[in-house]
Amino acid sequence: MPVTREVLASAAGEVGLLHAEGRLDAAATPALESELEAALASGQTRLIVDLAGATYISSSSLRALLGAWRRAHARGGALVLTGLRPRVREVFEMIGFDHVFTIRDTTEQALSALLPETPAS
Repeated sequence: MPVTREVLASAAGEVGLLHAEGRLDAAATPALESELEAALASGQTRLIVDLAGATYISSSSLRALLGAWRRAHARGGALVLTGLRPRVREVFEMIGFDHVFTIRDTTEQALSALLPETPAS
């Protein structure tokens, strides 16, 4: 399961964007945790995790996301999920994580949720 990370930069600051693909099972969780921790350690407290390519999510990967969400919030940031397929979204809804995480359909919507609106001049 490849997990890739990039940085989105704007006038309002940097946002870490992680893409996770395939099965987010127990074998894939260490890679997910590693990329989430690397983003947070680099000072990116505003994160988007794009799960559009994820076909399955296990409890261990859910715990990894929750841990990163907690660490981001503790540092004044946030973690937003995007692109959840119906099956993955169903898991989040079933366990109530749709009330914990901010979930948006697209990366653009997630970015808007993370970055403060700039006042009109």
